Amino acid sequence: MKKTVCGLIWVVMAAHVFSADSAWLSIRRSAPSDPPIRQKDYLDPDGGNFSLMLTANRLPHSDGAEVELPVNAREVEWAVLVSNDAARNLAGGVILQGVEKTGIFCVSEVIPSASPPTHVAAQDDPPATAAAKPAGRLPARSAWRWQPELWKKSPALFLERLQKHAVKTVYVTIPVQMETGIVSDPQAVQDFIDMASAQGIRVWAVDGDPRAVLPSERPKFVRRAQAYAAYNREAKPSQRISGIQCDIEPYILAGYELDHKGWNSAYVKTISALKAGVPDMPLEAALPFWFAQEKTREDRLLEDLAGCVDGVVVMDYRTGPEEIRQFARPFLEWGQRRDCKVKIGLEGGPLGDEQRRHYQPAATGDLWLLPLGQYHAMVQLKHRLSNPRAKVFAHSNDSMFRASVLTFHDNPEKMRALLPSLEEFFQSWPCFDGMALHGLD
Repeated sequence: MKKTVCGLIWVVMAAHVFSADSAWLSIRRSAPSDPPIRQKDYLDPDGGNFSLMLTANRLPHSDGAEVELPVNAREVEWAVLVSNDAARNLAGGVILQGVEKTGIFCVSEVIPSASPPTHVAAQDDPPATAAAKPAGRLPARSAWRWQPELWKKSPALFLERLQKHAVKTVYVTIPVQMETGIVSDPQAVQDFIDMASAQGIRVWAVDGDPRAVLPSERPKFVRRAQAYAAYNREAKPSQRISGIQCDIEPYILAGYELDHKGWNSAYVKTISALKAGVPDMPLEAALPFWFAQEKTREDRLLEDLAGCVDGVVVMDYRTGPEEIRQFARPFLEWGQRRDCKVKIGLEGGPLGDEQRRHYQPAATGDLWLLPLGQYHAMVQLKHRLSNPRAKVFAHSNDSMFRASVLTFHDNPEKMRALLPSLEEFFQSWPCFDGMALHGLD
């Protein structure tokens, strides 16, 4: 469960008179006449907007759910919405993971204290149904290099670094002039891809915008892809873009945690529209490993994607070989069953350690969880207080979540040493299409 809390907006209300012993939380789709004390904005999968508002007094003409808190509004640090399913999972205890910025603890993830495993049981051998590939060369590696300046300004150095890591497919940002619907500076793109082709490196366009799943943004996303297809029609074979990768990540949007199925269905609609818009170009989707368990409103997410993509890249961002294999397995089994290529991605970029604040059920506490309309509200307080209408949690201890669990940035030698054994292991699945490396130097 991922939830960014530091996005709360603090509004100073110098002339406001606070009630001595109460505050109000409300969900609204329209702005009140007086600004709230705090406000957290959300999106829904259809593109609508709504907000969670903290006020000292009850708002007139409420157009949504509301609840009174038995506490002065100044006692509330922040409040966010969580789904009812998430609230049930949090009943035994809560872990808030994040970092402190300018005196505010910014929460990146909300975790149940007794989290169920997010992976399948460890299995060291591929399933018997996975026929081994013939002995020979392993699938080539791929890498992301997002900044277009890297390939524009120093293409020779750019390609030299890729060769250093045995990369034969690179995902790059290729800018598009949205007003005209054409690739920006097509001559520079042609020259770069020509140079890469001469070295046996394929160039894919990568496009990543979480808002691409919104109905209003979906057509723009398709138009960018169609600009790549139009570019290919005018380019020589050695200058053509080899495919398009979608790295959309809708779970970044505020509101995803409240309706996984709805947002996942919107995600599939965008990928489907993209494939329909550029049917002649190979299409990949970059997916986090936990998408293996995700569902849409119709089916499992991977099953709905199967007819829309030619391959997926699993962002399998762990550094332990056992976890990497475990998180990859559901995708490889799916890829084998649905005849879809699967790349396994590792993280090599810089990430920071994060603090984990642990909360346990208590009679009085500084974290409340209470029903609010079709959701629950999580409320962080400055002091420990009781609330008979809420599940109450008290801060018990802190721990650290080390970035070294996710990224090889501080130990690139470990990644280089691990890659051959992972490639050999994954080679047993015919759908395996190589390792993908993120955050290369």
